[in-house]
Amino acid sequence: MANYDIDTKDIFLYERKEWGEMGDSRIYNELVSIIKPIIARNDTPIFGRSQTGPRKIALEIALAQENDYKVDNLKIFEWDGECFLYTRKANIVYPDSNTPDFAWLFAFKLRQYRDNLTGLNSFLSHQIKANFNKDIKAFMNFIQRMFIGHESLLGAKTQKIKDTIDLWAKNYDPKVSNDPLFGNIKNWSKIEVALTDDQVRAYFSFLYLEKNNLGLPYLEKADTEKLLEFGFKVPPQPLPEKFRLNVTGQHKKSIMEICVNLLFDKFSHNLKNKLPFLKFLAFQFEDFKNYQSPKDFKNWSGNLTSKKLKVEMLPFKIQPYLDKIKAA
Repeated sequence: MANYDIDTKDIFLYERKEWGEMGDSRIYNELVSIIKPIIARNDTPIFGRSQTGPRKIALEIALAQENDYKVDNLKIFEWDGECFLYTRKANIVYPDSNTPDFAWLFAFKLRQYRDNLTGLNSFLSHQIKANFNKDIKAFMNFIQRMFIGHESLLGAKTQKIKDTIDLWAKNYDPKVSNDPLFGNIKNWSKIEVALTDDQVRAYFSFLYLEKNNLGLPYLEKADTEKLLEFGFKVPPQPLPEKFRLNVTGQHKKSIMEICVNLLFDKFSHNLKNKLPFLKFLAFQFEDFKNYQSPKDFKNWSGNLTSKKLKVEMLPFKIQPYLDKIKAA
């Protein structure tokens, strides 16, 4: 799933690649002058500047390479005598008195959509909900101020981006999905279970509360909320851009299959029809995209059973999330 947050790591990696491809460091240097204090303010240093021995030598080399775009593994910078990582994720929200550069970073993020106007619509739909409480007037006022101060970052594509934003705003409706990723939500089918939407969300909170063996959630909280934004529904066809689980060799995608099958066994209104639950996975997750035909679903349904995929196989306790259903 694309990252629609104002995320310093995401913006940094994009602009460093741009620097390498275009050979012009001006915009990159402008960016790092902004994000260095933000990261230093919101993160903890990986270590102090006063290192000794081999670590000091490695640190000196890393810091010396900061201005060489050919160094692919650049991660470290120095701030006020301490060392931080550029690649620590830091989501910037609006308004936030500690991050006065939100508008600047917003303009940097827009640079990623100069040749991806469909992605721009998705980005705008995410931002107006995440940071502006679906207030189109406040959002457009912010965007106008942002352009006044920072449109030079967008270069020749400025007017094209402005026109796309204006058209998006004209069609914006806070009561429906405006994200082209989801299309017309009215065409989605509700999965019939003996649960409210809030209870379903409480159950699937395991996706971001539980971690794999690398310490990552199976799905970021923001993506889990987006997955269930309109309730427990399934799209009429596969999403053009799907969610991706953080699975590993030890924590496999079968974790999601077990949990969805458990939901079916305990709460489905129709225990003879598992197809909506299968489509919920196949149409929305990259991990299950190979299941698409009626034959695929029939074979999958035969393998997706509590006898073959036991709850005891989960690397965490599912009962607390069943308890959350009762409390929701």
